[in-house]
Amino acid sequence: MVNYLGACLFFSSQAFSRISEEIAKEYFMPTTLSPSHAYLLHAIVLSEGISPSKLASIMCLSPSTVTRLVDKLVYRGLVEREFIGKTSNLKATKSGVELKDIIEQSMQKLNSKFIEIFGEQKIESLNLYFKEFILKLNSKENL
Repeated sequence: MVNYLGACLFFSSQAFSRISEEIAKEYFMPTTLSPSHAYLLHAIVLSEGISPSKLASIMCLSPSTVTRLVDKLVYRGLVEREFIGKTSNLKATKSGVELKDIIEQSMQKLNSKFIEIFGEQKIESLNLYFKEFILKLNSKENL
């Protein structure tokens, strides 16, 4: 029987993503948003106005994925699109800004849970490795 876990970076990272997503959903329940929507809203709140393409770059998402996620935030009244000529900017509404503290509490509690499970040093190391891997893989010269 084939065991890809630990032998294939792609498989292992996808498995980690699926499992950690399930844990994150529990911690983000107070926000009434999925973790993906919460992180996106948080980035919009902190930016005080950001283009969808810049947001896609920051979040390592495709523009179409950002559009789909933002559409739901707009529908919920948490984000609004401002059009300046042909370009658009995303801004959090008052309701969106009001969720900032709850989102940050959820982020902190989730991070604390991972630290409880793995230890602070492993979490810091893993975050640094993920950052390095993501930056290298996003570099056009490596593809």
